[in-house]
Amino acid sequence: MPLNIDFQQIFLHLFNFIILALGLYLLLYRPVVAFMDKRQAHYEELDRQAAEKDAAAQQKLDAYDARLKAADEEIQRRNADANRQLEAKRQERLQRAQEQADKLVEEARKAAERERAAMLEGAKKDIAEMVVSAAGKLADKEIDPAADRALYDRFLEEAQAAQEDRP
Repeated sequence: MPLNIDFQQIFLHLFNFIILALGLYLLLYRPVVAFMDKRQAHYEELDRQAAEKDAAAQQKLDAYDARLKAADEEIQRRNADANRQLEAKRQERLQRAQEQADKLVEEARKAAERERAAMLEGAKKDIAEMVVSAAGKLADKEIDPAADRALYDRFLEEAQAAQEDRP
């Protein structure tokens, strides 16, 4: 053997290395790779489940948003309806109040007209009585301008006093 190389020892070391490599491959590499693959598959499954849950949550969120929007529209519609009804009732009440006010004004006007007519009638009667009284007194007395003036002044005083006595 040249250079003191023993091929048998090299083959044995090579054979030991192959057995060691095969043993390490079978005992360590394959289980570690299988574990890593299993771990990667597990995390991919978790990611997939999270994505599904996220999609489901987004669908629910979209559904809730749609329901909220529909509810807001319904609230606005009902608000508008209520405002229209309120405005209609307000207009109706305003119209009734105006009619009642017009009726009261008309009744007051008629009552004032009746009272005015009654006052005029009473004043006419009072004036007629005073004229008859004055004429009777004149007929009883002689015609005298000073007496006529005094009688006329007394008549005016009595008419003014009668007018002041009335409300």
